[in-house]
Amino acid sequence: MPGIVITVTDADTGLGRATRTNSFGNYRVEGLTAGRTYIITASNSKFIFDPQSRVVILTEDIADLDFRASN
Repeated sequence: MPGIVITVTDADTGLGRATRTNSFGNYRVEGLTAGRTYIITASNSKFIFDPQSRVVILTEDIADLDFRASN
């Protein structure tokens, strides 16, 4: 799904950054620190996501963190 806002928030500091999915529904967030815990949230005014957020301890590159949407 294109145009979905993906927000990545550091669970300890509360600092976050956002990106949007591309035309294929893929997204990429760079500059995250390995070993940190992040809350990753998908949002869009037209869809409901289940789960809306996921908690991830970043140990390496994550290539398959998907969200399911319904409207």
